[in-house]
Amino acid sequence: MDRAKQSSDDGEDRREPWYDQASEMLRAACPRFDQASQFRRLSARINAERQWARAGERGRSVRRPRTYWFMGAGFATGAAATLAIVAAVSPLLHGVDAPLAPLSGERAEDAGRARLLVAFRPGTTLEAASDLLGSIGGRLAGGPDALGLWPVTVPADAAARARLERSPIVESVGEAR
Repeated sequence: MDRAKQSSDDGEDRREPWYDQASEMLRAACPRFDQASQFRRLSARINAERQWARAGERGRSVRRPRTYWFMGAGFATGAAATLAIVAAVSPLLHGVDAPLAPLSGERAEDAGRARLLVAFRPGTTLEAASDLLGSIGGRLAGGPDALGLWPVTVPADAAARARLERSPIVESVGEAR
């Protein structure tokens, strides 16, 4: 049996006074739920959000590009700038019509010249070797090999080779193959 209701001696059901007071307080604190007004309020909010979304789509005539396009454009811009710099600076480094010289091997200006391998004495400076070769019309044709022999080119006459062999800074002279 409900504790709030008690049956009296005369057979009538009565409520306790605290139950009536609690019911009144709850009705005052919690307004009655009106389903129709709450649905109107929710519908208005949903419609407002839809209108906001449509207005945003209309205000944006062009869709926002994806971020990977920006990365690609940045790479392409950097590559194009690098190529432009190389194209502008390269003629300045080599001269406009100057051909690129090979790093090793035969050169066009060495045609008709003798190619020799020279062993310089220990302690000989590069400046002293270049001065000696310049005095006989020769030049260094490369760097030393594993044995320390330097490739040089000199005029093809025997006098240039003989002068090279008599120099005090030269240890030996041989033909290059």
